[in-house]
Amino acid sequence: MDIPEGDVVLRARFDPDLRRYWYWQGAILLACSFIGIPLLPFWFLGLGRWYGEQAYGNLEAVLTRKALHIRQGVFLRRESTLPLERVQDLSWHQGPLMRRFGLEGLRVETAGMSGSGAVSEAGLLGVAEGRAFRDRVLALRDAAGGEAAILGEIRDSLGRIEKLLGGR
Repeated sequence: MDIPEGDVVLRARFDPDLRRYWYWQGAILLACSFIGIPLLPFWFLGLGRWYGEQAYGNLEAVLTRKALHIRQGVFLRRESTLPLERVQDLSWHQGPLMRRFGLEGLRVETAGMSGSGAVSEAGLLGVAEGRAFRDRVLALRDAAGGEAAILGEIRDSLGRIEKLLGGR
């Protein structure tokens, strides 16, 4: 991602065990499908390792004062910029295979554009010190909300001043 270093507050670090997790997750998924069973030998002969390396290399999460930028994917690459004022929560999750590898996941939930409630906009798997990363994102979100309230007060004050000046 092309984000000037001066704008970066925090870059997420990812656990190297993610590669092994993706390798075994892929093997399990292939083994559970009729179409995947013939592909298992290719997975074990190198495709699985290649996939894990590519997925790990394409994974990035950067926090700035205004947004959370996420890039991920191998075949279907996705890059998202989530403004902090839209972030509702970062929920923590951990499945049995993730627990086996000591990994945690974060789901970024944002205010839905249509409909009510929060929608999971993006997910981050294997963030090293994920809870600390989560706390930092939420703290910046809260600080940005405070700045927005101050700007609203300034806007309202300017409106009152314009009315007073216009009345003369």
